[in-house]
Amino acid sequence: SKVLLGTVTGLVAVAALGCPAQKRSPTVERSATAQRSSAVVRSPADELLLNLSKHDDGALFVTTGTEHFGKGLVTLAVYGSGKIEITNRRAGKTSSYKGDLTTAEVEQLGVSFSKAGFTTLKTSGPPRQPGDTPVVFEVKKGAKQLFRRELWHGDRYQQPGLDEILKRNDAIVTKTTKGELPY
Repeated sequence: SKVLLGTVTGLVAVAALGCPAQKRSPTVERSATAQRSSAVVRSPADELLLNLSKHDDGALFVTTGTEHFGKGLVTLAVYGSGKIEITNRRAGKTSSYKGDLTTAEVEQLGVSFSKAGFTTLKTSGPPRQPGDTPVVFEVKKGAKQLFRRELWHGDRYQQPGLDEILKRNDAIVTKTTKGELPY
């Protein structure tokens, strides 16, 4: 009776899964599993970064600083179309700067930011050093926000990817503002 119950239970389980009641080859199982695990699954934000130059309505944003300290709050927006917008809020006043990147520059920037971990970097926990400032990364497609992460500037010294992104960000901001920002 126990053997019969075990056999019936096993057949019911196989039927519930929609699988034929036959033994599968372990080689086939491992092969299918290996194929599934080798496929790279990227977030929509990473996909957009990797193909930014193909999406005029796609954009990445990097915000650094604090409005009432130093050069203030600086936001760099890079659009898939190549358009650059920089907004600087300082002591209640807002300044704007505009520029352009070539299609190749936009493509290279999106790929390098993705490879540096734009959407995967993590912030360290407290305590923060006095004077450390927030860094915000965003990815949008049209009005839809695909990604947003808040990090800390001081984490760049422990995370090479964050440091690389901030160096590239600062270079674009410096060039576009003719040296007025970010410092």
